[in-house]
Amino acid sequence: MRCDYFETKSIDAHGHIESDWIIDSNPNGDLDGNKHIECLICNTILKNQILPGNSYGLEYSVNNDGGTCTITGIGTNLDTEIGIPSYINGYKVTAIGDEAFSEETKLTYITIPNTVKTIGRRAFYGCIGISEITIPKSVTSIGTQPFYKCDNLKLVYYYSSYDSSTNLVLAINSLEKVVLNFYIPRDMIEKSTNIKEIIIEYGLIDLKSYAFSECSSLTSIVIPDSVTSIGSYAFSECSSLTSIVIPDSVTSIGSYAFYHCSSLTSIVIPDSVTSIGNYAFCTCSSLTSIVIPEGVTSIGYKTFNGCSSLTSIVIPDSVTSIENDAFLLCSSLTSIEIPNSVTSIGSFAFYGCSSLTNIVIPDGVTTIYKCTFYECSSLTSIVIPDSVASIDEYAFSKCRSLTSIVIPDSVTTIGERAFSECSSLTSIVIPDSVASIDEYAFSECSSSLKIYCEAESQPSGWDSSWNIYKRPVYWAGEWEYDADGNPTPII
Repeated sequence: MRCDYFETKSIDAHGHIESDWIIDSNPNGDLDGNKHIECLICNTILKNQILPGNSYGLEYSVNNDGGTCTITGIGTNLDTEIGIPSYINGYKVTAIGDEAFSEETKLTYITIPNTVKTIGRRAFYGCIGISEITIPKSVTSIGTQPFYKCDNLKLVYYYSSYDSSTNLVLAINSLEKVVLNFYIPRDMIEKSTNIKEIIIEYGLIDLKSYAFSECSSLTSIVIPDSVTSIGSYAFSECSSLTSIVIPDSVTSIGSYAFYHCSSLTSIVIPDSVTSIGNYAFCTCSSLTSIVIPEGVTSIGYKTFNGCSSLTSIVIPDSVTSIENDAFLLCSSLTSIEIPNSVTSIGSFAFYGCSSLTNIVIPDGVTTIYKCTFYECSSLTSIVIPDSVASIDEYAFSKCRSLTSIVIPDSVTTIGERAFSECSSLTSIVIPDSVASIDEYAFSECSSSLKIYCEAESQPSGWDSSWNIYKRPVYWAGEWEYDADGNPTPII
């Protein structure tokens, strides 16, 4: 508790017998925070101490209910540290009015009693001397920009149950530390670029959308196990955040939750999480490894896009789909095991995974979509299962280390530039199931590439520039090859 002493009047203490400190009370019988020392003989007050919680001279207006009041101004009060009383002349203080302390630059400290329910618009506008403040649990309504231009406010204890998605509650550029409980109103701390420390006390349930978005100086945070969800954009662009532990109580991580947390090197996702949103870890360029918990069914759109330091990832059997761009430009990813539960791998899913050396596509996948493995330049081998019916455009384009590939009998179409610029590809067998091959499917490959066609007649789309060797489908025996690689059946 912070306080100031002052003498009520000049008194010669000789002859007086001082009492102990006596706690005062207001007309309603509630302790109001004042205490004094008086003479035990004559009852003269010798010393008086005004604690924050009971400053006098403040302006107020009586509310319509006739029993409560609103603080409207500083009035005749000359204190630099003000304690707003719980009662004034018998009226319960329930509100701090609009601009009540606006531009009171001499104020260095102020306490708000637990009777206050409302803090008005710009209530503390321009109070440049205030460095910390506590907003009590009793507060249920806060007007816009209550601390606008409080340029030295660095510490906020926010215990209010106020939860608004419309008002810009704090947004204080000078804020360095905040202690929270119960709620984090949207936009309360968003874009507070100097905030370094956040303490969330037990009781908070949801980390709301945009809760700490663009807090670019935030280095660490502890999330209590009362939290059940992390909202979209909650830590988006917290570029100084290096690590975070998500408690077992969390079941969902929203879209963009950790988007562009470029200093985040490690994160533990508990098994309780069953949903991870799109872009959740997009461009977390320092993240090296991650384990996706059992229960997650889909790796969403751009979830790990641009995680350029990610070297390993564990995908559980619960996952059934890997969406578009999921691992796009994960250039350090060397290997990945896709479980048999996965039936869909989206377009661009592994685009630019230039360190990936091999991959096995699960049996349930039916289509290799556009650019799925585009520019996987270290990929030397890949297994395509019999379930795949089509290989779309650019699917394996620029896989420059791929030397051979077997296309299963289930495939009926090969898309435009599907294997273009696969400069190390020396042979490929096209089964008779393939009915069409789009233009440039094998363009800019090695001149030594041999394309073996099992069909008796060429599928539509053959390019005369390809080095094609026809393998009659009726021959099921062994083959021999001449110096140029031309096959001849061994009768």
